[in-house]
Amino acid sequence: MKIKFKSLVLTSATLLAMSSFNVSYAQTKAKKPLTPIQEEQQTYEMLSLFGQVLDLVKTSYVKKVDTRILIEGALKGMISALDPHSFYVDEKSFNKVENDAKGQFGGIGIRFIFEDKTIKVMTVMDNTPASKVHLKSKDLIVGIDNKSVRTMEEADIIKAMRGKAGSKVVLTVVRNNKKPFNTTLTRAIIKDYPTVSKLIDNDVAYLRINSFNMQTKSGLDTAIKNVRKFAQTKHTKITGYILDLRNNPGGLVNQAVKVADTFLDGGEIVSTRGRLDNKGKPVDQSNFMSYSATKGDELNGAPLIVLVNGGTASAAEIVTGALHDHRRAIVLGRTTFGKGIVQATLPLLNGKYGGIRLTVSRYYTPAGSSIQQVGITPDIMVKQAKVEEYNYGASIHESDLKNTIKNTNKEDQDKADQEKANRKKQLDKSKSTTKEDTSPVSERDYLYDKDINVDYQLTRSVDLIHSMKFMKDYNQKTIAMNAKKKKTLAKSKTKVNAKTNTNTKKVTRKK
Repeated sequence: MKIKFKSLVLTSATLLAMSSFNVSYAQTKAKKPLTPIQEEQQTYEMLSLFGQVLDLVKTSYVKKVDTRILIEGALKGMISALDPHSFYVDEKSFNKVENDAKGQFGGIGIRFIFEDKTIKVMTVMDNTPASKVHLKSKDLIVGIDNKSVRTMEEADIIKAMRGKAGSKVVLTVVRNNKKPFNTTLTRAIIKDYPTVSKLIDNDVAYLRINSFNMQTKSGLDTAIKNVRKFAQTKHTKITGYILDLRNNPGGLVNQAVKVADTFLDGGEIVSTRGRLDNKGKPVDQSNFMSYSATKGDELNGAPLIVLVNGGTASAAEIVTGALHDHRRAIVLGRTTFGKGIVQATLPLLNGKYGGIRLTVSRYYTPAGSSIQQVGITPDIMVKQAKVEEYNYGASIHESDLKNTIKNTNKEDQDKADQEKANRKKQLDKSKSTTKEDTSPVSERDYLYDKDINVDYQLTRSVDLIHSMKFMKDYNQKTIAMNAKKKKTLAKSKTKVNAKTNTNTKKVTRKK
């Protein structure tokens, strides 16, 4: 059959699709790299093959098919075959991808990757329909509204999960390789507030970054400002900061750079490197960039703890890696997700035919490390756990004994009396019967609870801040005491020397 090229319009998107197919074909068929001439010949051969298949479908398929549907189907298959983070979207879905970056969209409140025809939940956003039904990171979604996701493309999945606020969607979920279960969610307008802050124990500033969108850096500045103002109202001084990046799926690289710059006083933050040729030279110099911090640490060198876990990914790992490699912060928690590649959203024909989300480069931490598939190992490994106070029963102290001798210092005695009263209240409380709470507790229930005692990783971080302050104060006091001792010793030696000189003069006069 003769190919009717005149009826075929090869757009730039089609050429890109065939070029990628050509590379894949060359990698599997060729035993050695092709010469530029051979590559060009093979490209035309593959384009001819594509044109023949398209013409066969249009003329011989059992029913008439729109050419655009065929081309979009080819694009979806090609881009999704590259890696789990690259995909093609039509013009409607493309606008939704852009809205994600702006921080407001409709849906259920999860971030996911589509791999092996399965939706893998990366993170669940706080205060969203997904968090209310206790979806978890690493859950597998295998069905949407009783339709298998194996028959769907990524753009179709996005459409299916998003919808009018108040409408319902049923997800089929597999957790820990157990039997699938259905859960019904009510869609809502998702506003991704990037940062939150609070003051813990009146001296530890807690900063949480949920994602990296266009509002993140300004939100972080506001959060720092607010927590400092709140500390002033408490007439206390902030002794350290905790930056919580747990379950943060990442987002915009430029926002990650600005956030890292907030805490650094200089040096490289991250570098990105695009494709290399056979000689190790860059194919496109624009994809090789290095980002550095400017002068000035917003926290003035105050102690900083970064909390991470398996849901800390991409841009969140850029911040973690920069602060870790520069020894600016102590990283605590679990090994991060391990997404060390950067995607760019590229419109096709100015967005008329949607666009593609394409992996364009890898990123490297200041130490030159790629964390792709490896993640960042924390300085202190701490598994998440729920902390509960163990009741040992009534404890007896010296102040509880009959006719015990009082302390000679009135302030200390008042303190002892208060502690005695507190112990009595605790004992009375423990005698009252309370119903045991046997309801299941998921990580999302206590991860960011106001009571830090139910968040073990956060509790450990606060303890670490307090320990660092204690050691700093202890060292300063030790230095001051040693300086005072040296000064006293020096004065003592001066007096001894003066007395010795006086005695020597007296002996000399007698002679």
